[in-house]
Amino acid sequence: MKQPIRLPELDGLRGLASLMVFFNHLALTILPSLSTLSPDASHHHIFITIGFSPLNIFWGGDFGVCIFFILSGYVLAQFCSHTRLGLLAMMVRRYLRLALPMLFSTLFAFALLDFGMFFNGSASKIITHSDWLALWYHMQPTVWIAIKEGLVSAFVHGKSAYNSNLWTMRIELIGSMMLFIYYVLPNRFTRIILLTPAILFLPSYFPLFPAGALLFELSYSMEDFYARNSKYIEIVAIILFLMGIYAGSFPASGTNVSFASPWHNFLIKSRNAQAWHMWGSVFMLLGVIYSKTINYYFKSMLFQFLGKISFSLYLVQIMIFCSFTSFMMLYFKDLDYLLAVLIVGISSLCISLILSYIIAIYVDATSIKFSRRLGKLVDQFERAVSGLLSSTFLDLAHRYNDK
Repeated sequence: MKQPIRLPELDGLRGLASLMVFFNHLALTILPSLSTLSPDASHHHIFITIGFSPLNIFWGGDFGVCIFFILSGYVLAQFCSHTRLGLLAMMVRRYLRLALPMLFSTLFAFALLDFGMFFNGSASKIITHSDWLALWYHMQPTVWIAIKEGLVSAFVHGKSAYNSNLWTMRIELIGSMMLFIYYVLPNRFTRIILLTPAILFLPSYFPLFPAGALLFELSYSMEDFYARNSKYIEIVAIILFLMGIYAGSFPASGTNVSFASPWHNFLIKSRNAQAWHMWGSVFMLLGVIYSKTINYYFKSMLFQFLGKISFSLYLVQIMIFCSFTSFMMLYFKDLDYLLAVLIVGISSLCISLILSYIIAIYVDATSIKFSRRLGKLVDQFERAVSGLLSSTFLDLAHRYNDK
């Protein structure tokens, strides 16, 4: 079976999504009113006005998360349609791919907490007035809890005291397992038929996984049609991409972000920000896949670099904001606030990119290699057991017939 073709433009889109989440948390740390749209947290009312504008897509954390999930659905569907791995091997491989970097992040947070390097409480109280920033790292450091959260608890409970960003990992793992089960079915038409009701009825962010898989199935089936009508599809794809930007810029705060199935709402009438962001991620992915003009830019070195470090950046950013960023805001507390925000924001971005690159090389890459190797071993074991059971049943059947 041929290997799946890696689409670098999807890595670039993932990199863009990682920046959205990063800037959302950075805004919550040093300019909270940009994200919360709350006058109580504002240092100037102009930031609330900006937060309500389409510019908020640059720090659209919820929209970035939706892009992560629909990309996972698309890429995992591509992987499943080409791999020879069994169901158990795919599940083990996916768990390790997520859990090992997560474990590193919780142990990193434990080390910072143990050495007293979190200043978010003081920074929030004295200078930034961010209620979000004040939430984290008030517990006593316990290494076993950090390990447990990185390997198990975050997947089970969807939360972690050592890394609050791990709430998405439960959705990521369950959504991945759901697709693996779908792709045990050998018939493509049957999969498409079963993916459609999953999109319509699953709650929260889960519909994005079958939606991404369905987009892959359709793109796989429409290659000839695309080749014959590429000029018209290019125009439609650009329009869809712009629609995705519009939907993704819907403000997440001050609206009814429901965790019921948002696909039941009509977006023109709905004030459900999550639904807007989910639809926006669908449109944006379609634009990137089918527009040569758009995916050319996402293949650039900058977006490829961001895609490479995206998971590491996502895992480490909370610790940086609560340690380095908070310390720097306290250090510059006597400086003009906006000047301090500019200096600290740029320096936090640089530190985060450098640290994420190091983690991507030494932790993330290692976890990928280890998960692949163990996945192959599990697959070999799975095949051996399956062969043994098959031969045993055949032997019993022959004996029964002989009698």
